Amino acid sequence: MPRILSRERTAASRSKRRADYRQRKRSRTSAPSAFAPARKSVLALVSREKTAPAPETRESLRQQLVLLTSLPLGTPRNRPGTDRFDCAAGGRFSGRHMSFDAARHVAAIERDGYTIIEDFLPASVLAEVRRVLALYLDTNAGRNDFEGTRTERVYTLVARARVFWDIVTDARVMSLCERFLLPNFLLTASQAIRIGPGETPQPIHSDDAFHLLPRPRPMISLSTIVAVDPFTADNGATTIIPGSHLWDDEKVSGQFSFEPVAPEGQAELERLAVAAVMPAGACVVLAGTLLHGGGRNTTNTSRTAFSNQYCQPWARPQENFFLGVPREVAQQMPPRLLSLLGYSIHPPFIGQMTASHPIKSLAPDHENRVVAQARAAGARLPE
Repeated sequence: MPRILSRERTAASRSKRRADYRQRKRSRTSAPSAFAPARKSVLALVSREKTAPAPETRESLRQQLVLLTSLPLGTPRNRPGTDRFDCAAGGRFSGRHMSFDAARHVAAIERDGYTIIEDFLPASVLAEVRRVLALYLDTNAGRNDFEGTRTERVYTLVARARVFWDIVTDARVMSLCERFLLPNFLLTASQAIRIGPGETPQPIHSDDAFHLLPRPRPMISLSTIVAVDPFTADNGATTIIPGSHLWDDEKVSGQFSFEPVAPEGQAELERLAVAAVMPAGACVVLAGTLLHGGGRNTTNTSRTAFSNQYCQPWARPQENFFLGVPREVAQQMPPRLLSLLGYSIHPPFIGQMTASHPIKSLAPDHENRVVAQARAAGARLPE
C-alpha cells in the first residue's frame, strides 16, 4: 500500500523527497535486471534515457522492439507475403517439420467461414495437454444454458501451462491471424471445454457478436478449436453453418444471448449446421462472424477440446489477462505471447500505461508511475 502523504509537509521536505526519488531512479536504472539481455535492451530502448544506442546495434534493437510490440517482420520461417511456409508442428514439443499451405486455408475461411488443420498437434503435445487439463477438470461446471449445464470450462489456459504458450503462438495460426486481423492483434480468450454425456446443443452464435457493428462486415475475431478427443457427430462436435459469416443482420437476427432465438428459428439454424468431424489433435479455425455452437452429446463419454481466440487490437478482449495471468507467470513468458496478452502498443498509443510501454510493468523493480509521481509531488492518493 502506498504511504498516504499529508498536505502539510514543508516545501523543503518536498524538495528533499524529490531529490531522493531522482537518486533512487538513477540507482534502479543502473542496477542489474532479472530480464534476459534481449528484453533489457528493448526496455532501455523504450525508456526515457537520453543516450541513443550505438549505430551498429540500432537495427537489432529495432527488430526486438518490433517483436515485443507485435509488429510483424514477415511470415515466420519464410519471406513476407508468401502462401506456403515450413514450420515446426507443435512448437518446442515436436522435432518434426511440415509445410503449411496458408493460401488454401485462407481461401476456405473466406469462402466457407472456417477451415480444418488436420495434423495441428502431434501426439506428444496432445499428451501434455491432456495431463494439464486433468489437473483442472471436474471442478468447473457450466453456469447456464450457453456454457452448458453438463459442460465444464477451464478459463485462462495460457496461464496454466507452458504447452499452451507454444500453441497460442503457433506459426500457422499466427499466419492466418495476420491475414484477417490488423498487426498487434490480441488473444481474447483461452479456455478448455468438455461436453459431458447428455448435453444439449449449445445455442447457435458467433464469437464476435458482442461487438455491435452492422453485418455483413469483416471479422473482429478469429477462433481456433482444438480437438483433445475425436470430434464425432454424436459426441458434441462443434456444429457450423457454412457461409454464415457473410450473412447480414436480418438473417442472423436474434442469435447469441442478447435476444434468444425463437425455437423455430433455432431449429432452422440447427438444420443448416454441419458437424466439424475431425480427429484428436486437429484444429478448426473459425471466422468470428461464423455461426456455430457446441453439438449435442448422445454418447456415454465426454468430448474435450480447447479454444484460443484472437481479436483486433482495438477490440476489448473477452478475458482480462492482466488480472487473470499472475504477474510472476507473465514475467516468464516470451515476448510474442506477452504482446498477445496486451503488453504491447497499437499505434499511435492504444495500450499505453501512463505514457509508458506496458512491458515495463513486468520489470522486477517496477513502481507504479502514478504512485511515484504522487510521492515526488507530496500528493495523496487519491486527493
